Amino acid sequence: MTKKLKILFLPAALCFSIFANAQFGVSHHITGSNMFGANYTYDQKFQAEARLGANVSLDLIFFELIAAYIFAKNEDYEAYAGVGATTGPAGFDGGGIIPVGINLYPFENKKFGIMAEASFLIVDQGLLRGSFGFRYRFRKE
Repeated sequence: MTKKLKILFLPAALCFSIFANAQFGVSHHITGSNMFGANYTYDQKFQAEARLGANVSLDLIFFELIAAYIFAKNEDYEAYAGVGATTGPAGFDGGGIIPVGINLYPFENKKFGIMAEASFLIVDQGLLRGSFGFRYRFRKE
């Protein structure tokens, strides 16, 4: 194999291995403001999620980006904790966020689940936000 071919092969193999071990999903968080998220789970331990939230009248739209570690997992649940940033939910200025949550998959179809999360928002004097909702994984069977 020529040197140029090896240089091109290595990134392609790396990308393939990342996507082969990855899983995509979507979520809906119900809290003071509804949030919709898209997540990417790598190696069944690390998850990144981008969230878009808004209040009912859409005059407050905010974004969140979360990086979480899945510290406990089996077929029926995942427990996670992480860190992230927000642009300002609930009318506050943006800041940091520390989410801790659980995803439950109690149904026969393990792609659909129920989630609950407590998040400490590092804004102003701090804010503890609870949310629950639904999660769907585009899981390979």
